[in-house]
Amino acid sequence: MVSRSSAPAPRPGLRLAGALILAGIVPQLAVIALFLLPPLSAQWQYVPWLLPAAGAAGWLWIAARFGRSLAGLQGLLGGWGKGDFASPTVAEWADAPPELQGLWDAARDVADTLRRERTDLHAGAERLESVFQAVPEGLLVLDSEGRIWAYNDVCRRMLRFEAADPRGERIESVVHNAKLVEYARTLMKTGRASQMELAAGDAGARAFEVQGAALRGQDGENTGFLIFFRDVTRIRYLERVRRDFTANVSHELRTPLTLIHGFVETLLDGALEDREAAARFLQIIREQTERLDALMDDILSLARLEREDQEPVPLEPLLVHEILRESLELCRVRAEERDMTLELAADSELVVLANRRLLEQAVVNLIDNAVKYSDSGKTVRVWAERSGRWAEIAVADEGWGIESRHLPRIFERFYRVDPGRSRELGGTGLGLSIVKHIMQVHHGQVDVESTLGKGSVFRLRLPLATGDSQQAT
Repeated sequence: MVSRSSAPAPRPGLRLAGALILAGIVPQLAVIALFLLPPLSAQWQYVPWLLPAAGAAGWLWIAARFGRSLAGLQGLLGGWGKGDFASPTVAEWADAPPELQGLWDAARDVADTLRRERTDLHAGAERLESVFQAVPEGLLVLDSEGRIWAYNDVCRRMLRFEAADPRGERIESVVHNAKLVEYARTLMKTGRASQMELAAGDAGARAFEVQGAALRGQDGENTGFLIFFRDVTRIRYLERVRRDFTANVSHELRTPLTLIHGFVETLLDGALEDREAAARFLQIIREQTERLDALMDDILSLARLEREDQEPVPLEPLLVHEILRESLELCRVRAEERDMTLELAADSELVVLANRRLLEQAVVNLIDNAVKYSDSGKTVRVWAERSGRWAEIAVADEGWGIESRHLPRIFERFYRVDPGRSRELGGTGLGLSIVKHIMQVHHGQVDVESTLGKGSVFRLRLPLATGDSQQAT
């Protein structure tokens, strides 16, 4: 048995063809009827003339509807060319002839796809820019002709661009560093450049490692150049400190070791027979041994403090008055030997959050220096007071004072205002550096005021204990 399917629905194209055929045939039939049929009655005599007019009106209606729809599509495509990927409106889609509705559907799909792709492109560009700006080193991108195409904020701070936005400018018109400009030219000419170090900033205060590379497209052609800047100022500073420290330690060790070696040889060569001379030589050897011992203690203290800079230091609430009193007692014997007076004035309720051992070491170093670098019979005053959310500890002497030119470097390792006198008094040149490191561990600070011939005042600033931590031990 053969089944019969239902007749397919007429397609929009067939409907359009039928309408056009009908609109063309009806007027022609009306004209034929006008000439071949017998005359009509008066009430029907105008009908044949109206039929051509109706056909023409149908043609005009169809043309107008198609014209409006195509004009709408033209405007839509024009907007796409300007970046406005709008979809057809419901009204535009509904007003379109059935024969053009498929085209409007396709336009809507294309607009949706373009909008999604543009959104994805913008999101990708924003992510790329975020990554570019998040790189902790300086990045500078040049196009194939040497014009600045992109840079990150780190690069701007490093090179100190004069223009508000140097993109599009040639590098030599923006960067006033002949060495860097020459490096960029070499990179653009050869496509490669070896790593170099660049001094920049005021008086070359900053040091940067510079590395360049060519950017190539899929065809292997150069599309631009990337220059990478790494700030190595801190690294170079630490290298210099290490070299200076090694040289200073070698010097500080060599002097007492030379004396010890010389006097030991003298004793072995027969000076032991002279008891008075032998006793004097042995006293010198003991003093130099004590100097070496003090130097090694200070070096080890600095090493521990540098480790503690990287690791948390146990802190506890401490009564400042108690720390100062104990520190003065540790220095009292030496002060009495020089007929000096130690005075203390401190708020008995002042509490700081600190490490007892380190804070006491810092205060003792300052009091010991005040005693050491003052004339006999003078007074050393120690006091503590509240200053906002800080506790301020001061050690003031009536000593020889320090010239202003020395003050910026007074806390450097092995720096001495008077090297000869310092060594004579048993100083290692590390005491104030240790004080500075102790304050850094406590997130505090140390400073000094001094007048030559009148004395000095050293101040330690530490954060006060707050809240539950105020219960001092």
